[in-house]
Amino acid sequence: MASALEDLQEADHYINYDAFLSDDFDVNEYVNSAMNDPDSSEAGDAATALAKLSFNVDSLEKQIKDQVTSNNEVLLKQVVGIRELEIVLQTVNESIESLKQSLASLRQRIRSPKESLQSYISQLERISSAADILREVHRFLHLSRRLELQYPLDQSSGADGTDSKVTAERDLSKAALTLSELQQMLVTCDFADIDIIDQMRPDIEKIHTRIFEEADRVLQHGIDTQNQAEIAVGLQVFYNLKYMAQKANEIVNVIIEDVVKNIKHVVNMQSIQKEVKGLMPASNAGPRRVNNEPTFGNQAVWAQTVWGRIEKLVDVFSDSCIKIKVLERVLDIKRDPITHVPFLDEVVKLMEDGSSLVNHFWRVLSVNFEREIREATKASVFLQNTLIGEYPKLLRYLHTFFSRVAIHDGIPLSEYSQSPEYVIMLRTLSNLESGFLARSLNRMYEPINAAFPSYGGASRVPAGRTENLLVVRAISSELEMAKFDNTLIRAVAKNAVKAMNMYNVKCETLVNYDPAIYNISQNKMISTPLSMNFSIVNGLYFMYQSMWKAIEEFPDAIIDVMKDGVEGFRRLMLSIVQQLIEAVKKDLDSVLLGMEKDDFSGSSQRAYDPTDENSGSAYIAELLDRLRFIQLEMFGRFSCGTEPRSWAMQIAQRIVHVFIFQTSLIRPLSEVGKLKLAADMAQLEFAVSQFLSDHGVTLDQIGDGYKALRAIRPLLFLDTSQLSAAHHTANVPAIILIHHLIGRSAPSSLPLPHKHHHMSKMDYMNWVDKHTEKEAIEFALEGVKAGDSKQLEYRLIMDLYGPK
Repeated sequence: MASALEDLQEADHYINYDAFLSDDFDVNEYVNSAMNDPDSSEAGDAATALAKLSFNVDSLEKQIKDQVTSNNEVLLKQVVGIRELEIVLQTVNESIESLKQSLASLRQRIRSPKESLQSYISQLERISSAADILREVHRFLHLSRRLELQYPLDQSSGADGTDSKVTAERDLSKAALTLSELQQMLVTCDFADIDIIDQMRPDIEKIHTRIFEEADRVLQHGIDTQNQAEIAVGLQVFYNLKYMAQKANEIVNVIIEDVVKNIKHVVNMQSIQKEVKGLMPASNAGPRRVNNEPTFGNQAVWAQTVWGRIEKLVDVFSDSCIKIKVLERVLDIKRDPITHVPFLDEVVKLMEDGSSLVNHFWRVLSVNFEREIREATKASVFLQNTLIGEYPKLLRYLHTFFSRVAIHDGIPLSEYSQSPEYVIMLRTLSNLESGFLARSLNRMYEPINAAFPSYGGASRVPAGRTENLLVVRAISSELEMAKFDNTLIRAVAKNAVKAMNMYNVKCETLVNYDPAIYNISQNKMISTPLSMNFSIVNGLYFMYQSMWKAIEEFPDAIIDVMKDGVEGFRRLMLSIVQQLIEAVKKDLDSVLLGMEKDDFSGSSQRAYDPTDENSGSAYIAELLDRLRFIQLEMFGRFSCGTEPRSWAMQIAQRIVHVFIFQTSLIRPLSEVGKLKLAADMAQLEFAVSQFLSDHGVTLDQIGDGYKALRAIRPLLFLDTSQLSAAHHTANVPAIILIHHLIGRSAPSSLPLPHKHHHMSKMDYMNWVDKHTEKEAIEFALEGVKAGDSKQLEYRLIMDLYGPK
């Protein structure tokens, strides 16, 4: 057909047959397009379109005839084939009909055996079901007889649990296991309308009730007596009854509810009022208070009642916690015999927070205890004052509770205090602790404020010994009250440091730092401000010594906390005294500088006479007079133990240092002057030694200064050439020896360092004191280098200390 179509298109290639061969050919659409064809010169002429169609049809008919004529043999063969196909199809239809008849006959032959087989199968299923029921009934009866042997009803103990021997001898766990299986069969098996089963149901329920009650008694008795064997038996029974986890949770909840009930009872002011009313005589009960608050006269009875309740509450806490711990321990030991999963895992699954029993107990206990205490102290001023004012007493009760739990766990309380439950429980008292610490700090502040009374807004009276003793006692009392608890005493110790700092601040406001009060050169009298400074120093020393004695028996950790506060007394004391010492040094320096006014050249009309006591140096006499005044009027006012020893040594060291330094700068120095200077040294040594002896110190203890003083005296009478020997100058400082050598030379040959640098002796000495020995030597050599190099002293100095 495809080739014929191609021939047709080739013959009439100018005719478009595609439109007629399309599956969606529409006559109307074709007519409309032909009528409106824009390519046609006669658009809209229907006659022309019909003529074309007629021509095309004639052409097609002609071509069909040609095709039939040319392919007539092929067409005839197709006609013959179609007739043969009809005969074959008729034969097939006959065969199909025969097959249908055969199938119908076969279906009839199969239906009867199938129906018989279905009937037999139904009978077999009913027989099997009956056999299953019979087996279940047989199993049920067998378990029932076993249960009767394991738990005979006629031997069961009474509801009061007095027949403990029967309970001990009977194996409740096996009976519970049998009973559990029986009850499971009653639920899963179809025992409807079986009379023997129905008759046994009441007995099974009765046995279940009695086993449950007896197991509950055993378990509860084991928990009350902490008997782990009884607890294990009770838990095993409930585990066999498939009720172990629920029962354990019930026990925990009952214990917790009892604890919460007791907490509420402790702080119930109405209940406390009734209890107090029952304890006191009717005449002393006082009027009934609407807000359930005690009157001033009977607060002690109320407080005693509250503490009695708290003591009982602590017993409840410890007993309950130990019960929970014992129960959890047994639950952790007991395991499923098949899966080996601990009973505790099953119980924890039912807990709301998924924690262990002990953690759950501590969490609920802490939350309820904190809430009830907070609400009670907020609602009652009496409870607030009682619990905050005597917070250490409450904490002691809790320590009793913790110690009992720690003993039960077999660990010391110090180790148990690091446990999370200990920390959580103490946090519940944080509000009470804060209130107690605030009041404790106020109690420490009160004697301090009383020791420094204010007049016109400022205190101008230093604390006396009695007032200081009250301050020490107040701080010691607070520390002693809190020493049983490491956390509390650490907080109180920090408060004590604040109190001690406050004492120091008040003392410091009284200290007079005016340098004028230390000027004793005029009237040699102790002024009132200076006398007050002495009193403050003595008070600080008393506080320093007393506080160290008060805390020496406390642990090292507490001493470390308070050390800075206690040492603050000494620091302030030393700062006040140091100003006095510096003033004394400055005053004595001015006295020693007075040696410039004495003549050591031997040229004065009144020469020095060793036999005449009145021919000595004036500055030495004044120095002796000043030292006596310092010792009697100043150091005599100190009550600071051995502390003045170091202060006296500072003054002595300064006197010797300044004396040596100034004597080394004396020029000219004659033989008579040397005798006079040696006598001054002896008098100074005696005076300083006497000054130090009053404080138990010898001259040897002031160090190198005394050695230099002893070495310089014989040095004065040696020849210049001998001064290069080391054994003569071993203890003499280098700068002092340089000065002495320069002083032996003529004034025009080698200038003294302070002259060369245009400085006063005091300024030069201060400069040397602030610099190193090497810098001081280089500073002094600058003047030597500018002098006469022919001088023997120059050569000695340069040989000893010049550049190598």
